[in-house]
Amino acid sequence: MKQAKRYLQFFAKYLLLPTVVLAMVVVLGALATRSVIQSDITKARRITTSNGVETLETVAIGGIEQWIQVRGKDRDNPVILYLHGGPGSTMMPSGHAFQSDWENAFTVVQWDQRGAGKTRNTNGKVGLEVMTLDRMVEDAREVTLYLLQRFGRQRIFILGHSWGSYLGIRLALQYPELYHAYVGTGQMVNIYKNERLSYYGIVALAEERGNQEALAALEELGPPPYTQEQLMVQREWLMKLGGAPQNEISSDTV
Repeated sequence: MKQAKRYLQFFAKYLLLPTVVLAMVVVLGALATRSVIQSDITKARRITTSNGVETLETVAIGGIEQWIQVRGKDRDNPVILYLHGGPGSTMMPSGHAFQSDWENAFTVVQWDQRGAGKTRNTNGKVGLEVMTLDRMVEDAREVTLYLLQRFGRQRIFILGHSWGSYLGIRLALQYPELYHAYVGTGQMVNIYKNERLSYYGIVALAEERGNQEALAALEELGPPPYTQEQLMVQREWLMKLGGAPQNEISSDTV
């Protein structure tokens, strides 16, 4: 018994403790590196023009506080509201990768939608009980009205990506008087058919590669429509198998 205790003490002193210390060093180093990178990006993107705008703020939208980021070299430029995808895939953390050039010609507004990003962090689950398509469209309209008043405009531009493209289409159709134009990227057109094409594409890849585990899981899953949990299963296999070009899947299949 005493010998076993000595072994445990030896293990804790000479093996476990150094491992814990090393892990802490790695974590702290990663956090420090992340902080430096964030600081460098912030400095590089700083708006310094005399008539520029660079704010990160909350606005009362749909009964809760929602976050928007406003950036541009000249506040007299046209305003463009970016509707992110997902739902939930906020673009504030990665906007620096693509929108810096836009800021020369537009005042660019990123908005963390209800249930996403900073808006979710601020409100928790408050407001999610009314998270319907109609509510999201109304939220976007309220953001638009806020921007029109703030910048003294009659219209703005909207750009929708993926889910945001569906939201943007609805917004432009219901309130055309508020917008110069709508721009769609990764445009959603027929969601149901898109998901069926995706499912049969994954099945084709699994058959091509002889992946019996994937085939069994996909056969049990079946084609859409899906619950959220079922969709996650489909997406997991999509990632594992590397996806499939749509032009290799016959639309006759669906």
